[in-house]
Amino acid sequence: MKTATKWLFIIIFFLALSPIHASAHGIGQSLEKEVGGYLVDVGYDAFALREGEQVNFDFSIFTKDRAESPDFTDAWVRIVSLSGFNLGFAGYLAKPEFGPIRMTYAFPKGGTYNLIVSFQKNGEKITDKVSFPLTIEPKQGEIKSQYSMLLTGAFLGALLGVSLTLFLKRRR
Repeated sequence: MKTATKWLFIIIFFLALSPIHASAHGIGQSLEKEVGGYLVDVGYDAFALREGEQVNFDFSIFTKDRAESPDFTDAWVRIVSLSGFNLGFAGYLAKPEFGPIRMTYAFPKGGTYNLIVSFQKNGEKITDKVSFPLTIEPKQGEIKSQYSMLLTGAFLGALLGVSLTLFLKRRR
């Protein structure tokens, strides 16, 4: 295998592991509370929650020692604003075949919210409702994080292209 091909493979490998592709617990926060002998875990993929920006949540439940997850069919999730308007979201989220329950949400306004979660099995309650307070920052400027990530990716791609071009020209 040529040296240039090896370097290209290594660069692509590390770019694939970048935080842009990480799951909710990969780069963000994790909120945990004990309830009724279980540990309810809510993770999200942002360092700061901001108005109008999408955030990916995941919902998990474990025994207190984190040894196993109890058998459940769905989670009831509710997002309530405590500043101004009331209900932001309410609904049941079904357990997938594998992995945690996931949901994407964009908070419409900055302020204080409660994220309320409970787990059920075939309609029967496994946990009581658990409430997590969240503070959402107001919108900051016109450029949203989606566009800044796109611009960062474009810049890194251009930098990679120029670097590889210069490297291959020097090899000849």
